[in-house]
Amino acid sequence: MNKRSIRFTSPSNFSLNSIHFNQTYNLKTKNSNPNITDTFSKNKYSYTTINKLQTKVVMWIPTPMEWTHRRKIRTKSFIEDNYSPEFIHLIYFFGYKTGRSLEYNVDLTPIYEESKEYSNYSNIHYVYTACRDFGEEYNNANGTSSTTCKGYQAAKHAVKFYDFDYLWRGSEDAYINFKLFFNSVVPFLKTKKNVYLGCIRRSDLEGNPIDLYLNAQPELNKVWQLKEFGSYMSGMGFMLSWSVANFMDKWTIEPHQTWAEDVVFGHWLMPFQIERIHTNDYGWYCGHRDQWNPTNCNSQLIVHRMQDQDWTSRDSMGNLNFCK
Repeated sequence: MNKRSIRFTSPSNFSLNSIHFNQTYNLKTKNSNPNITDTFSKNKYSYTTINKLQTKVVMWIPTPMEWTHRRKIRTKSFIEDNYSPEFIHLIYFFGYKTGRSLEYNVDLTPIYEESKEYSNYSNIHYVYTACRDFGEEYNNANGTSSTTCKGYQAAKHAVKFYDFDYLWRGSEDAYINFKLFFNSVVPFLKTKKNVYLGCIRRSDLEGNPIDLYLNAQPELNKVWQLKEFGSYMSGMGFMLSWSVANFMDKWTIEPHQTWAEDVVFGHWLMPFQIERIHTNDYGWYCGHRDQWNPTNCNSQLIVHRMQDQDWTSRDSMGNLNFCK
């Protein structure tokens, strides 16, 4: 296998939107171009990268610094699944900004130390962004949502550094059954092009979905000029095909990044010819852990609100055994 590396040179002001923790990778690449060099002149950062990393899935998880225990459990499960870098890369996205208008910086030293624990894994990464560390910013038009900013940066980061097929939004407390995904969902997707897949939410299905209504958030109402957001895929886990992520990366004007990322992703993609696939319609089930029982315990694709003990036992098809 060819050795590929990504190297960053950072100035003292630490202002790049996306900083990739130093790692050396060992995996195959499609690209034969031996050197690609680019410069972030605005932020006075430069990097040199040799090719993109080839993989099937990039999974990004927006995470605040304080959720150390959740990350530890989630990462342990990922390691136990033993997927090679040619199949999946897991990336945690952190924000180093806080304050109502993102006016303060967060000390990332504890996260640097945490990341060292996984420095020997070539498909586990920590990325640091000029996003909010934590908070969706209810009715705040002055600062971006933590998850939305990280999600936008994740799409751009994935396209820049990876040659992938699918971009998954993951969560520290959500299980994604990649055995089911690769064995059943991927063959189905071969006939599709521009895909947005997940567990759909919309106002006519939810009763009183406060996350969709803007009448209670007058400041956001001014930003979006809407009374209600449309359908979206729940943040427990959703997937974009490469074509959709690549399209987002090419936007030359940044979109509004206020309010929760799952709602906002749905709105960003609404005007375009992108197919929305609700996984439950095809027998690939998603939902909160308390929605499962012995009669519907198979074909689990996304299980949200996991408890620590749920991660430890799975059957040969990747289904969790907690509901059997």
